[in-house]
Amino acid sequence: MSSFAEFIDVKYGPDLNVINQNKDQNYISELLIQYKGVVLTNIIQQFGLGPIFDIYKRGGNVTTLHNAKSAVFANEAEEQRFTKNYSQEMRKKVYEQDFPKNRKKAFQQNEVIKDDYTGKILPKDGRAHRDHIVSASEIQHNDRARLYMSDQERGTMAVDQKNLAWADGSLNQSKGEHDLITWMNKDNKKDSSVTNAEYYGIDDERARKKHDEARKYVDSSINKAETKYYIKNVTSTGVTQGFAMAQKQVIGLFIYELQEALIIEMKAYFQRYKTLNSIESKIVGFKEACKKISEHMLAKSKTILISFADGFISGFIGNLLTVFINTFATTAKNVVRVLNEGVHALIKAVKLLINPSKGISKKEALVEASKVIAVSVTTTLGVILTESFVIYLKTTPFAPFANLIGGVLGGIVTGIVSVTVAYAIDHYAEIVSKLSVFMSELTYDLKVSTAEIREKYYLAITTLDVQYQGVLAKIYDEYEELNLLISNAYDKKLAGENLAVNSVVLARKMKVEEHKILKTTDDVLRFFNN
Repeated sequence: MSSFAEFIDVKYGPDLNVINQNKDQNYISELLIQYKGVVLTNIIQQFGLGPIFDIYKRGGNVTTLHNAKSAVFANEAEEQRFTKNYSQEMRKKVYEQDFPKNRKKAFQQNEVIKDDYTGKILPKDGRAHRDHIVSASEIQHNDRARLYMSDQERGTMAVDQKNLAWADGSLNQSKGEHDLITWMNKDNKKDSSVTNAEYYGIDDERARKKHDEARKYVDSSINKAETKYYIKNVTSTGVTQGFAMAQKQVIGLFIYELQEALIIEMKAYFQRYKTLNSIESKIVGFKEACKKISEHMLAKSKTILISFADGFISGFIGNLLTVFINTFATTAKNVVRVLNEGVHALIKAVKLLINPSKGISKKEALVEASKVIAVSVTTTLGVILTESFVIYLKTTPFAPFANLIGGVLGGIVTGIVSVTVAYAIDHYAEIVSKLSVFMSELTYDLKVSTAEIREKYYLAITTLDVQYQGVLAKIYDEYEELNLLISNAYDKKLAGENLAVNSVVLARKMKVEEHKILKTTDDVLRFFNN
């Protein structure tokens, strides 16, 4: 339970603030003063500016292959391209670009046209076909090609010379959309006793070389397109999200600092308003208050600019991280929100740890960093829960005021929870100590039955009773012995020597110092004579 507190104390020394804490301190006031900056800024940014800068969506800002297969797209253009059905119209429009014109041009430029699969000379007429070595159908049904390449890019790749072969018309029609090597090894439909390669007289080495070259070219083209796709989209969406995050951070901090300065200066102005006797003095006082507000904002300008840079960097990194996660799992909108806000909080926390403000110890910096992360995550979760609450209110008679009611209540509750979380972090050791005692008592109550407790109680009472009786008996014996010694020491029936002996025994029992005891008749005489 106290491992974290122990780690802090061992690593950075004891928390003197906790040790010297004033027990009469007003904790509520302390909380409001100490954490209102962090909490209010987060509330403003998330509740006030969140709807304006709503940069989060399911699956993030970039359509990954995993998301596309799960029917989750970042934009409509990619969805339409990826889900478009393959048809003869598409084949002619996309994958047979200028086929008739290019074939005619090839007939004019080449004296001889050879079949690239058999090596035979082809006639310069309709029997000489141009075959997609990697078929148009296969390219169209390749998910990666469909996502990462536009229709035009896929079409250009399909009709590149590296993927085209001259082939006899009947051979090309028989091959159709099949993979070349797979088709070659199949039995021929007209003569099942031979393979297609044997039936059409295909040169195996020649055909395989063309197939491998085409396959390598197509795979390489798709890989290049994938790299280009992610670089382009991650960069553009990262900049967009970074700028939106930066704006939200700057405006939120600006609003907080402005209202903070306004409250302080206007309160001071109105407190001395009655002492200002003339209109001119009141105007001068108001101008002075405005000047102090502007000076406060100028003093905070560096902090505000830094928050812009932090917001941009966190937005960009958050977008990149979201893309990475979506390559293997589709993130919900709220997960994207928590992820990006968490990245921003983490960056701020790391900055606090690496470069703490002057006068702040390592321990204090660690606590402050923890509060930044905790409050950020708490506020983000508060926004998510508030959105759910608003959705529920829209199903009730309060529907017209759902956004207003949900926003106000969500902001208040989130603020209270955020402050409490921050306070808990600041007073971790104290809370854990009290919680440890409570848990120990609770654990004892849960583990030990009532009957066992009752049995142990009566056993303890019995033991105490025996011991008490023993003590009383001992006291009685002591007093009995003492009483006997006193009687013997003052018994007038005994001779003087015997009385003296009994007196010595009594004195020793009473713990009189040895040199003060009168042991003989001479000792008695000397005592009285002196």
